[in-house]
Amino acid sequence: MNKKYLSAILFGTLLAASTGTFTSCKDYDDDIKALQEQIDKNGTTVGTLQEQLTAQLTALQAALQTAQSTADAAKADAAKAQAAADAAKAAGDAAAAEAAQAKVLAEAAKKAAADAEAKALAKITEEVTAMKEYVDSSIAEINATKADKKDLEAAIVQFNEDIEGVIQLLGGRIDGVQAELSTLTGTVDGLKGDVVTNANNIQTAQDAIKTLIAADENLQLQLDALKAYDKELKGMIDANKIEADEALAQAIKKAEDELKAAQEANQKLWDAQTEENSALRGLIGDNAKDIKDLQGDLVQTNKDLKDLGDRIDGELDKIKADMGKLGERITTLDTILRTLISTEISNLHVLIVARLSSIAFAPDYIVDGVEAVKFSSLQYSAMNPDENALVPTKYNFSVGAPAIASYHFNPKSFNLANATYSYLDRTVTIIETGTRAAGSNLVDIIGQPIKNTATGTVDFTLRRKHANIRPAEGKTNMIALQATMTGDLAQKDADPVITSPYVAVYDDLITPSDLFIADGKTLATGKDKAHFATTFDACAKIPSQYITYDMAYDKVFNLKQLVATCYPKSGTHAAFPIEDYKLSYKFSVASSSYEIENGETVTDQQDWFLCNDENEGLYQAKGFNKELIGRTPIVKVELVDETGKVVRRAFVKLNIGVDKYEDLSVGITENLVFDCAETEAKFEISEQYIRDNVYRVITDGKEAGMSHEEFWNMYGDGETYTTAVTKGGKSFTMSQPRIAAGATSAGIATKKIVWSFTHGELKAIGNHATFVASVTVKNKLVSSEFPAYVTFNITVDVTLPTWTWAGTKNSTFWENDMYVVHTQEPGSDQALANKCIFNTPLTQAYVAGSEKVTGLPECTEDYYEVIATVNNGVSVEKGKPGFISGVYANGLDIELAKNNAAVEKALNSSLGLQALVAHKYQLESGDIVTVNTFMVNFIRPVNLNMREGLSVTDGKDGGDIVSFQWDNLLTDWRGFPIVNGAWERVTNIRSFWQINCAPEYKVIPAYQEVVTPAQVTPEYGTVEFTTEGSITMYKATATYRYTRFMSRDITHEFSTGDNVYLTKEQALKDLELQARKYNAGSLYSYAGIVGEASYSEETVASGTLVKYEYVKGIIYTEAVYETHPAEIVLVSHKWNEHTRKPNFDGTEYGQTVGCWTWTKVEKPGWNWTPGKYWDFYGQFEDIKLDIAKAYTDIEENGNTLPNEGITLTQIGNTVKYVNAGGAQVIKPYVIYIPASVKYGWGTTTAILTISVNTVK
Repeated sequence: MNKKYLSAILFGTLLAASTGTFTSCKDYDDDIKALQEQIDKNGTTVGTLQEQLTAQLTALQAALQTAQSTADAAKADAAKAQAAADAAKAAGDAAAAEAAQAKVLAEAAKKAAADAEAKALAKITEEVTAMKEYVDSSIAEINATKADKKDLEAAIVQFNEDIEGVIQLLGGRIDGVQAELSTLTGTVDGLKGDVVTNANNIQTAQDAIKTLIAADENLQLQLDALKAYDKELKGMIDANKIEADEALAQAIKKAEDELKAAQEANQKLWDAQTEENSALRGLIGDNAKDIKDLQGDLVQTNKDLKDLGDRIDGELDKIKADMGKLGERITTLDTILRTLISTEISNLHVLIVARLSSIAFAPDYIVDGVEAVKFSSLQYSAMNPDENALVPTKYNFSVGAPAIASYHFNPKSFNLANATYSYLDRTVTIIETGTRAAGSNLVDIIGQPIKNTATGTVDFTLRRKHANIRPAEGKTNMIALQATMTGDLAQKDADPVITSPYVAVYDDLITPSDLFIADGKTLATGKDKAHFATTFDACAKIPSQYITYDMAYDKVFNLKQLVATCYPKSGTHAAFPIEDYKLSYKFSVASSSYEIENGETVTDQQDWFLCNDENEGLYQAKGFNKELIGRTPIVKVELVDETGKVVRRAFVKLNIGVDKYEDLSVGITENLVFDCAETEAKFEISEQYIRDNVYRVITDGKEAGMSHEEFWNMYGDGETYTTAVTKGGKSFTMSQPRIAAGATSAGIATKKIVWSFTHGELKAIGNHATFVASVTVKNKLVSSEFPAYVTFNITVDVTLPTWTWAGTKNSTFWENDMYVVHTQEPGSDQALANKCIFNTPLTQAYVAGSEKVTGLPECTEDYYEVIATVNNGVSVEKGKPGFISGVYANGLDIELAKNNAAVEKALNSSLGLQALVAHKYQLESGDIVTVNTFMVNFIRPVNLNMREGLSVTDGKDGGDIVSFQWDNLLTDWRGFPIVNGAWERVTNIRSFWQINCAPEYKVIPAYQEVVTPAQVTPEYGTVEFTTEGSITMYKATATYRYTRFMSRDITHEFSTGDNVYLTKEQALKDLELQARKYNAGSLYSYAGIVGEASYSEETVASGTLVKYEYVKGIIYTEAVYETHPAEIVLVSHKWNEHTRKPNFDGTEYGQTVGCWTWTKVEKPGWNWTPGKYWDFYGQFEDIKLDIAKAYTDIEENGNTLPNEGITLTQIGNTVKYVNAGGAQVIKPYVIYIPASVKYGWGTTTAILTISVNTVK
């Protein structure tokens, strides 16, 4: 029910008014006047006069042109005026008819407005009356009934909806009236538009007439101005009274001539215009009467429309006034409604806002999936007073640090002071009294809750209680916040106690064993070494392991300001916040006896020493007695709780002495240039320097100076001292400085500081390194007030040597400022691929002997390093992504790694592959200096060269074919053609003397011939590494057998020659490849190895680069043979019946000598034609055309083929062109096809260009 009142709070709106601005302008009269005065003051010079004359003549010419243009425009305007007049008359007739219709609509609109107003007022009055009755009954019901929360909320929502309904209804009524008014206004605006259009048409006609008259007048003005120019120019000359020289006279004469010519032209134009103006004036006169009559009609029409507009405006003003009264009535009604329900709404608002409805926990921690409040608690038991006692491990007490628990209160506007707060837990019995609940045994609330505007929460500060009492196994402590309403709110609310959900209590427990009393200054850096001793005996017997403090015998010593508590388990050695756990320090002198024996004297160090303040940690020697100097009492520091129970205990030793004068530090600074590692260096702080800067200046604050004997007696006789060396401010290990005896001539017992070392000890220097060697002596007299320490420093600034480089480029190998390298030369056209490598000496980039580096020591080593690679124009430094590791310097050579994808891609790119090479020297310090850098350009080994002038003809039956094969299709970096070897079919002719006497038959044995030769295709691999120790490599020799049809077997021996291999298998594969190639194309078939291969070993030393290609596999295709059977042929005579066979060759076939005839037998065969450089740059694959990426020079077609019916097909090294699109090409065009071929160093590319010709 309460929802009816809550929405009324939102009833009504506030409107804001707007303001305007205005601007002003500046009066420029003074500026113009000043400018004119400045002009008047300037004398007119001869040059200025000439410029003025020229300008005037230019103006005359422009005026003539303008006059002519004006006359032309006047004729055109006359025609436009007549058309405008006709249009204006027609528009006036239409406007009169529309005015009559507008009057009828205005009367109807007025009546509709009055009806709408009456209906709207009646409906609004009815709605308001009903709403008032509803509000009155609702208020009465609220007063009589105590509604619960849910009913109130539902009622508020319903009330809000009802009010919104009334407002929407009123709005609808008003919108209806306004819509009808808008319709009427639109009609009137339309009429006004017609009136305006009518007036505009009239105005257009009037403007046209005025334009004709103005044109005539302007033409006359132009002509009058032309006549006046001559007089004005002459007056200008006379006014300046210039005595003209010859040049000026000529200029004036020229101006006068041009002026006369202009006057003559002006007169001619005037005569012509006078004739034209006569006709123009006649046209104007003819139109004047018609226009005057039209104006009379339009004036009357406009008057009638104006009267109608005035009447309509009067009616609209009345309607608007009535609407204003309606608005005032609605406003009055709103005021009445607000007055009636404001009091009850205010009461309801207070009740709802002040009433706390719920509390929700806002977790900062989730433990095992459960929302929790995290508490940090220290559990402990009181320590035994025994100063050697250990901390207890069973705990009777606990103390917690403050923890924050955050909640969301609903509503957020709840006044926190309207309730009291407590906590419930699940481990005690809660007795409900109706207004209060029992307190929690787990937590206490500290202070008052705080609203956290940043998080939108209410934050409670809690302290854990009894954390040492743990819940049973498997149980968890839970707490809930309880808010109890106070005062009148508790009486008005049926449920004055609001409780949050229960949440888990998570305990982070700390024990005394986790805590250490320590030195606050070195807590973070010293870590465990900063901890005090935990027992008296540990502090007394092993003092070197623990912190000690020096104190003056005559001053109070404050120990508290030096002490902190460390909690190492926190992950850091930060100070533990003891105040959060209600802990504090308690200071005292250890009660245990600490006796030290010195000869026959035993002294208890604890005597004559006291603690002035146990809370502030103030100590002193009793009576500030100087005799206590040298004693080392042990004091006790205890961490105690609020009741004084000792939680943790520690001990620290104090050394009683004097306050010494501030330490003295002196030294020298030297420079050193690094040389070789064995070079020795020696620096000294001399006896005289020490005398001037130490003996004569050292002071205890009371007196200054002492003899060198006194100094060294006080500071250890030069035998006891500490040394250190730093490099760049950090500790560094190398030879240490020392105290040495001075020269006897400088006095007895004089000393000096000496630092000797070799340069190699300095290690890497970089651009600069500063070394500081120090010797520190300690004042051994406890009672002396001279400085406790005197330090002698030798500072050495070390730099690398300064060098210069000079060299002369070997121009034979340089191009475009780059050192050019290429593969090794083949040596022969049958060389193998393992010899095709990039391995070029970098030293030959410069003329032998011309490179000189001065300034560096002889103990350096130089080398080369690739510090950047350039891939197709993109440079990448070494160590960054994109750097090509396959480009490297090997000793003094530059090399490329074969079968490296990145190398292949860059080497065959359009801009190629380059490398930036640095010539470096390494010093024995490990430092590296770069003396020179230069670019290396790697020449692509193979080029693909497409044949030029190729063409096809469009429209041929079956298409047209063009071949791109030619001798220079593939060339190497030298331009030499690369040709593949091939088998050719030939006819073998055998010539012989044949017996041709008596008939005789003989048998010709069966035989075979090769149809297809055997094919041998090797697959190569690469081996490249540097031996780490000596290894064994192998050479091989073996005999292979071959068989032949109807013939005896043959054998042949092969060896690896100079090639050596890592394994016997690799060597044997080399022999097999030779053996298989040996019989290829012959009538003999490969039959394998005979027996086993024999191997010879070669030892390769450690550190040797091993690099070669080997045969990984062999693809072998057997030869195809054709067998011819035996046949019987006729023999004329037996051999012993013939004449002697001639012992010479015949001169022609058919020649007969006795029984013998010179005869030939022809048999088909194969002949192998070796290639050139094919194996060296290989393996080669077929040349491939990327037909899919072909393009043309036809820009209007997007550089694509003219139609989809045109196809291109690669057939070997030819291209077939077919146009099956049904449309014949009538204009020649060019096709470009990307081509590529893969070889031993990647893939090289080219563009095949084919011209397409039309059918003639």
